[in-house]
This record gives sequence, C-alpha cells and structure tokens, in this order.
Amino acid sequence: SFGRRDTFVFIWMIACVCGLPQWVVGHGLLIAGVNVGLLILHFTVFRRVRA
Repeated sequence: SFGRRDTFVFIWMIACVCGLPQWVVGHGLLIAGVNVGLLILHFTVFRRVRA
C-alpha cells in the first residue's frame, strides 16, 4: 500500500475528532485513487515491458 496504514488511521482519527469527516473521506479516496492507478499501470504498461 501507499504509505503506512497505522499513520493514515492516526491522521484520520485526529481529523474525525476535529470534526473533519469530509477530509477523511477525501483523503481516503485520494489514496485509493493512487493505488488503483498504480494497479492499472502494473497490469498494462509494466506487463508489456516484461513480456
């Protein structure tokens, strides 16, 4: 995964306590988007390089 999960959970916990649930959702979606982008690159671009 992109970064350490426990660090993200701690940051999200602080954001929720501070009343920023929208930020938590947005940050989670951003991380998910990066991971999906890397997965797509892995299955398309990098797979052709090895083949």
